[in-house]
Amino acid sequence: IRTAKTIEISNKLDGSMQSARWYCNRIIMSGSQAINPARSWRLQDGYRRLIEKENYVTMLKENPVYTFIFEYITLEDSHIVKYSKDQEGLYLIGMRNVATGEQLNYKQVIAMANKYDVLTTEIYDKTFEQILQETKTVKSDKQEGFVINIDGHMVKVKMDDYTQIHRMLSKVSSINLTIRCIADNTVDDLLSKIPVAY
Repeated sequence: IRTAKTIEISNKLDGSMQSARWYCNRIIMSGSQAINPARSWRLQDGYRRLIEKENYVTMLKENPVYTFIFEYITLEDSHIVKYSKDQEGLYLIGMRNVATGEQLNYKQVIAMANKYDVLTTEIYDKTFEQILQETKTVKSDKQEGFVINIDGHMVKVKMDDYTQIHRMLSKVSSINLTIRCIADNTVDDLLSKIPVAY
C-alpha cells in the first residue's frame, strides 16, 4: 500500500452482481449464476429495473465498448445488510473495456454514474487503519465492508460482525458457531442479527 500510485476505498454493497452491455442493438445482461432471465427471477428483475429507466439504457447505448457491472439490491433477495425500499436498484460498481480488458477505477465509474444519473457506490476518504478499526465496530446490518482498489488490484475487507453472521448462515460452520454462542451465552445477540429472510 505504501508504494501504490492510487488507492480507492469504496462501500462493499451487499447484493448480487449483474453485468450489462449494449451489443447488436440490444441489452445483454447476466447475473449471479444466470444468463437467461427466464431461469432467474433476479436477472429478470434486473432487466426490468434497467430498461424502465431511460438513463440506464442511454448509458449502455452511448458506451457500447464497456460492460457495466452493477450490484443488484432488492428486498426480495435481502442478504445481511438491511436496506430500505428506496435503496433498491442497480448500483454501478464497475466498468470493463471489452476491447482491452481494462477495468476502470472508481473515480471513472462514479463520473460515468453521475453523468447519466444512475445509482453508484460511495468512495471513502479513510486510511487503512481507520478501515481496520471500523471492521471491529460496524454492525452487520449497516454495512458488509469495503472494497480497496490498489493500483487496479481489488480486495474485499469485510466487517467482523458481518463475517460472523455470514458464517452462521453457512451450512458448513453454523453448528460450530451456534455451539460457541451457547457456550459464550451470546445466542440472543446472534439471533437478533439474523436477517428476517433466513
